[in-house]
Amino acid sequence: MSYKKLLVVFVISLLLMLVVTFNLSTNAEVEQTDFNIRLQQIASGLSSPLYVTHAGDESGRLFIVEQTGKVRIFRNGTLLTDPFLDISSLISFGGERGLLSVAFHPHYSSNRRFFVNYTRAGDGATIIAEYRASTDNPNRAEPDGRVVLMIPQPFSNHNGGQLQFGKDGFLYIGMGDGGGAGDPIRAGQDIENLLGKMLRIDIDSGSPYSSPRDNPFFGATPGRDEIFALGFRNPFRFSFDRKTGELYAADVGQNRREEIDIVVRGGNYGWNRMEGSLCFSPMSNCDRTGLTLPIAEYGRDLGCSVSGGYVYRGKLLPEIDGVYFFGDFCTGRIFGFKDRTFREMLKTELNISSFGEDEDGEVYVVNLAGTVSRIVAPAPRCLLTCPEDVEVADTDGDGSEVVSFDLPKSLGECNTLSFSRASGTTFPVGTTPITVNSSTGNATCSFNVIVRPANFCSLTCPKDIEVIDEDGNGSEVVNFTDPKLIGNCGSISYSTSSGSVFPIGVTRVVANSSVNQGTCIFNVTVRPKPDTTAPTVRIISPNGGEKVRKGEAFTINWISSDNTSLRGHDILLSIDGGATYPIKIAEGLSGSSQSFVFTVPNDQEKTKAAKVRVIAIDGSGNRGQDDSDTSFRIRKRN
Repeated sequence: MSYKKLLVVFVISLLLMLVVTFNLSTNAEVEQTDFNIRLQQIASGLSSPLYVTHAGDESGRLFIVEQTGKVRIFRNGTLLTDPFLDISSLISFGGERGLLSVAFHPHYSSNRRFFVNYTRAGDGATIIAEYRASTDNPNRAEPDGRVVLMIPQPFSNHNGGQLQFGKDGFLYIGMGDGGGAGDPIRAGQDIENLLGKMLRIDIDSGSPYSSPRDNPFFGATPGRDEIFALGFRNPFRFSFDRKTGELYAADVGQNRREEIDIVVRGGNYGWNRMEGSLCFSPMSNCDRTGLTLPIAEYGRDLGCSVSGGYVYRGKLLPEIDGVYFFGDFCTGRIFGFKDRTFREMLKTELNISSFGEDEDGEVYVVNLAGTVSRIVAPAPRCLLTCPEDVEVADTDGDGSEVVSFDLPKSLGECNTLSFSRASGTTFPVGTTPITVNSSTGNATCSFNVIVRPANFCSLTCPKDIEVIDEDGNGSEVVNFTDPKLIGNCGSISYSTSSGSVFPIGVTRVVANSSVNQGTCIFNVTVRPKPDTTAPTVRIISPNGGEKVRKGEAFTINWISSDNTSLRGHDILLSIDGGATYPIKIAEGLSGSSQSFVFTVPNDQEKTKAAKVRVIAIDGSGNRGQDDSDTSFRIRKRN
């Protein structure tokens, strides 16, 4: 972000208090929905907060990233004192450097894996690192992580920094162009450079990762395998619409345009040929071939550094469902975009460093000065979510039972709650409906209290269990918890007991009660350990004793392990250490040979030495290559 411009633009912003509606096209219609919102502060006293997100584990926790090197937890209305993660000693902090974001694995609740993006102490390189939550304390992370990806940074600014998992399960990484005015190293359009790109990697295969095969430059195609899209200056915050899956990115401009893009695979978003919809290099008559223009942009009259946000899919404000929120760091303006139109929704005094989203789709605004606020309706509003039906047994057989239940989950400003029947009172055998009302916001919800007779047994088994065969021996010891019991059930028997050895595949576990015919079922799934071993490759021919004339066909023969699972091969042919000619063999071909005609270029008049390298890709995406530098002679035609 362009922090140096803050004071100048702040003065300008004082003159721009008028709420304006912006139209991107002469054919677009101004959105008529009432967009009024306000901010409800939930946390303060933070150290340069840059991001807020959730873990997707149904815990209701918010995780707040502090640029100084900590990830903090906000839970049940309280900011916990002890950090979830503290890597302050590892980072370079200041300006646009520091701990920049965190992303939780889609299966975090079972594998405890999460990833952070930070600039490394010493050289300021971008580091993508993996950590795990503690097994003993879910509010603390294990202190040691592993580096997944390191990207050198030539300057201190334009680091991007956002991490997000897509619906495809892959990790997306937003990278700025490396800094310096005007992209001096021209990283934005350089497909051999990871800077100025949107990257996409698979952190569940490879070592330490692999690249999805449908990335636009994967394999023999020139360009880095990790690149998903290119042409960015500094994509400061991107996000996925949880309903449509669309990827929105905010790209900070040089000095004329701040832009919002819909990012697609292989898209080129222009930098540094263009800045937004304007030519940049050159300043006029630039080549726009193959470039994708922004869906929204604004100039220096409204701000100087865009901060990307989220498409609203929450429950508190259904009238703004589908509105994409974004803001400006310099002026504190919050904008909303929908149906090709965006408008200013709120003018604040905040330094908006980011937006965030909780598990319910509610959107938050992060203020670099130390606060996090939630977007809410202008008037008090309340949403109640009652607990699930409560089921108990008449333990003494007298026809009734004392039942206690949890309070409803509330969103918004609900104040006091009233119940049609209070917790902790006596309920008769049968079903009693409970209704809950809020004193403000006109919210209501309901659930049932069910008292079963004494001669009743109900079992609720644990959820299906999924583990990995860690030692690769075809089975795994699996422990599980006992079912939840209601009523008189006696002892519980299992078709396969906890602590048993379960084979690879799905095993159905049945639990039965010794009395009153209670039963329940769940599955234990043991998955094979992912293959991380690269295939070995050995070239048989050609060899140093072979000679091939220009234009003649010759056959490359090789042997590789994992031959039955090979997904494809790449062949690289180089002449005297000069130009390299990639030859892609069609996916699905296994076997150990391939014939093709190679013609020495016309300017190669003298006898040349050629080298062949074969790269094999197995079914798990692991790559192996022959490094023996097999060489042979190419003779010119007589």
